[in-house]
Amino acid sequence: MIVEALSSRSLSFNHEGVVERVMPQYYNWSKVYGDTFLYWFGSKARLALSDPDMIKEILVNKSGSFGKIRFDPATRLLFGDGLVALEEEKWVVHRRIATQVFCMERVKVLCFFFSKYKSNKF
Repeated sequence: MIVEALSSRSLSFNHEGVVERVMPQYYNWSKVYGDTFLYWFGSKARLALSDPDMIKEILVNKSGSFGKIRFDPATRLLFGDGLVALEEEKWVVHRRIATQVFCMERVKVLCFFFSKYKSNKF
């Protein structure tokens, strides 16, 4: 599957194009089983979702029914000890810091500078 994905000429940079190249097994499973399916990751069952409303429900749910998956050492090398890996109080502190950086006023200023830079008007 990986060789087939790499040899394909599809260079689209939409969600489907990226998933097809980066995770060809997930792409093939979603074509066979649909947008929501159960798969095994080692000895643990995982639920794959593609529906934005279901994903939002899980991310916003505060009942504690859905927990974070603990990183194994290889995954920790990829993601580090950032916001994705943190839990509880450490997550709250880092989230508060990140929220200040991405407030709408700062994003507007960044967009202004990016547009000036892109049009070479600096």
